Formats: sequence, structure tokens, C-alpha cells
Amino acid sequence: MLTDAHLHLYDLFEASGGAEPASIAGLCCASAWNMEEFLWQESFAQRRLTGSVLLSFGIHPQNPDSEALRFLDELASGKRIDAVGECGYDLYTAEYRAQAAEQKTVRDAQFEIARRYALPVVLHCRKAMHLVFADLPMLKRLPSVIFHGWPGGLNEAVSLLERGVNAWFCAGKGLLRKDRSLIATAAGIPFDRLLAETDAPYMHLKGEKLTPASDIVKVHAAIAALRGIGTEQCESVIERNFRSAFGLQLQ
Repeated sequence: MLTDAHLHLYDLFEASGGAEPASIAGLCCASAWNMEEFLWQESFAQRRLTGSVLLSFGIHPQNPDSEALRFLDELASGKRIDAVGECGYDLYTAEYRAQAAEQKTVRDAQFEIARRYALPVVLHCRKAMHLVFADLPMLKRLPSVIFHGWPGGLNEAVSLLERGVNAWFCAGKGLLRKDRSLIATAAGIPFDRLLAETDAPYMHLKGEKLTPASDIVKVHAAIAALRGIGTEQCESVIERNFRSAFGLQLQ
């Protein structure tokens, strides 16, 4: 079964001019950062007749609005979400770096909500790997940490695992644009810690207007080639990893 560990169904719906997303993986996790997005995705998940759409809600570090923490807590306590995120760290621009204190406040609060309700965290990190390692004691207390758009290298991924973080690492369309660091990670990380994602409609390649959910097929094919196995075997391994990372029953 194809799995997509991170995408934005509402944004895909908007970017497609109001067409409901098609060709979605059998198992996927849809991320939202505001109430409108979440409610649309929750409704979509309930209408879907095949496969499963897991739901995630988080306060993105690019918009560290602490007012959304109450809604996140309501969703978590009501068992309406399967993960917290995407949340984390973003120091990519001067504007984001100026919000570092606010990012830390909402990041720590979201980690605590995830810990309290035993939920996985979908982690966003740009230009802030040093903060990931600074937060090791907190990360080690989380049920699982899913690194969306893994920005580090193979050695950093192995180091996090060796230091006791229950982590999984997402490989996406960076593989298709020949991102050397991501390729090395996807090829060398313990296979049971690797996930596939599209980040649809984002993470598109040069010349593309958006990433469709169907591109998860290309991501799985790229991983299979790197690991030297068939696509069906690759899908089976990554599905098992997806279920472990999100705390689903293994099949």
C-alpha cells in the first residue's frame, strides 16, 4: 500500500481550483495549521470510502500564534487528531529568526500536548538543526518524532537515533531533484526508519506549478531504486514504518 506521511489536502484543494484531491495514497497524514483547513480535511477524511486519512494539526513556526494552542488541545483531548504538527523550527529568513522566541514558546507547548496525549509529532525544521540537538531531552520524551522534509544528513539522522529519539525521516521530491544529502539518507538510514512524503501541493520541482498527491508513486519508486528492491517490497516496508511512526496497528 502506498503511504504519504505528509501532505496538505486543503491547500491542494485550493491550488487545484476547488477540485477534490485525487490519487491519494492508501494511507496518508494531512496537516493543517488553522481551523478552516482542519475542518475541511476532517470532513474529507470522513467522506473517503477507501484507505485512511490521518489528521494532524500544528502551529507552524512561520506563524507562531499561541492563540491556536487551545484549539490544538481540544482536538487532542477529543481524539480528533492522529499527530501534532507540523511544528518546530524555522530560521530560514530574517523575519523568521526574529520570531525565534515565539517559535520556542509554541514549539515547547505543542511538544507538551503531544507528550500528554501520547501523539506523534510531525517536525518542521529549516536552518535550525542545532536547535533539534539542543532539544534532545524533550524530543526523547515524545512518543515518536516524524521529520517532515528531513533537512539534515545521514550522520545526523543516525546520531538522533543513537541518542534515543524515536525518530522517522521523510524523503520526498528532493530525491527527484537529486538532493545528494537526502539521497544519502534515504539509501543509508536503517530502512525501518524511512518514510515517504509529497508535501503536496508544495515541494514542487522547477517548472512545476504544484505537486499532486499522485507524485507519491514517483517518490516510492525513487526509494526502491536507492534500496535496490522492487516497488511492491518498498511500499510494504514503508507502510509498516508509517504504521509504527503513527502508532497504528501493524498488519
